[in-house]
Amino acid sequence: MAGSVPSPLSARSAWEADAPTLVARSGTHAPRRWPRRAGAYELTRFISAGGMGMVFEARHRFGGERVALKFMDPDARYPQKEARFSREIIALRSLHHENTARFVDFGRTLDGLRFFAMEYVAGVTLADLVAQGGPLPARRALSLLRQLCGAMAEAHGAGIAHRDLKPSNVMVTTRVRRADWIKVIDFGLAKLPGISPPDESTLPGIFLGTPGYAPPEVWSHAGAVEATGDVYAIGLIAHHLFTGCAPPDAAEALVHNSRRVIADLERYAPARLVSVIARCLSTEPSARFADAAALAIALPTA
Repeated sequence: MAGSVPSPLSARSAWEADAPTLVARSGTHAPRRWPRRAGAYELTRFISAGGMGMVFEARHRFGGERVALKFMDPDARYPQKEARFSREIIALRSLHHENTARFVDFGRTLDGLRFFAMEYVAGVTLADLVAQGGPLPARRALSLLRQLCGAMAEAHGAGIAHRDLKPSNVMVTTRVRRADWIKVIDFGLAKLPGISPPDESTLPGIFLGTPGYAPPEVWSHAGAVEATGDVYAIGLIAHHLFTGCAPPDAAEALVHNSRRVIADLERYAPARLVSVIARCLSTEPSARFADAAALAIALPTA
């Protein structure tokens, strides 16, 4: 009918259809043009690219909220990328801890690209923090570890295992309470309760997690990576914060050579923490702390 108000969907589609593009560049992906508009969001800059997704800073068209918008990369050659993307949305929607990136919205562009929005965290990753300033003082490192354990304790209590914890998946901001404040991000490999993940061990070229931070059971295919696998990764993150050193390389992880890790920690960390981290890095998952809540209780107070 002439003069009628267009539906929100048609208005959104028209707004998307005439959108300009921006160029996404990263060290692991070829430069490519990306639509600047997605649903009610306008992309402002490219942030990063991973194995299955690309992340942009964006703003809500009406409310102006600043968010991080993650798209499922249509060119990613991962057999279960649709299921993985859906699981990440489910995981984030179920988590509400103040140290976990807050879920905001999800949708699909006019061209069919899936995306979801989460809170934008203005800061640096733990990896960048250590790269810029070197090993952290014990009090500061322990504060960050307690926050990390708090976020993961909620996830583990809900039956969710992150399965890709590493310094680059933990953001640090000083905008909250004028002190270090972390936000755990990237639940793209999360294991959810009641949903069996696909068996990646039989897929050629597929590795679950990040070499160096993955627990020994990933290399040996001795079993599924559960909360105890996250505990192992937290142990290596602690090592990184206290020493500024990278974790063992893939070959060392394969045989679980933790002697160097513990020796490094003994030079930098309080003795009572060294024994806690040594337990996190146990070869047998059953010998580690059962989950992040148990680890948080064991962490020294200062």
